[in-house]
Amino acid sequence: MAEAVFLVDIDADKSTIVEALTSQDGLRSWWTNDANVTDTSLDLGFPHAPARFDLSVDAVSEDDVQWTSAGEFPPHWVGTTVSWKILDHPEGSGSQVFFSHSGFAAPDPMLGHSAFTWAALLGQLKSYAETGEGGTFFG
Repeated sequence: MAEAVFLVDIDADKSTIVEALTSQDGLRSWWTNDANVTDTSLDLGFPHAPARFDLSVDAVSEDDVQWTSAGEFPPHWVGTTVSWKILDHPEGSGSQVFFSHSGFAAPDPMLGHSAFTWAALLGQLKSYAETGEGGTFFG
């Protein structure tokens, strides 16, 4: 299995980051404004996508958020897991986010596309968590 991984410094506390990852307002502020969130699921729509993304929320704590693809779209996400480990920054203030999207078939030609998109999304998350200013990557 293949995975995309990133480590991002975010000048915000863990609770701010977890809120951005788990709340409807949070997700609508950095990822997509078509986000419907419950305690157990994410239902996400994206412009020009032929179907919605369905994710189950598997874990939420002060330092861990985990989702699993629960739908059949996009096909290369079926059976994959998105993991966010929120760590205290080792040099003092702020946090570090260790991100992983794992479970892709190897080799999967769509892994590069997913990794590229996640890198951009992590930049949006960082900006939102640090400033409180929204700006969804996908309108």
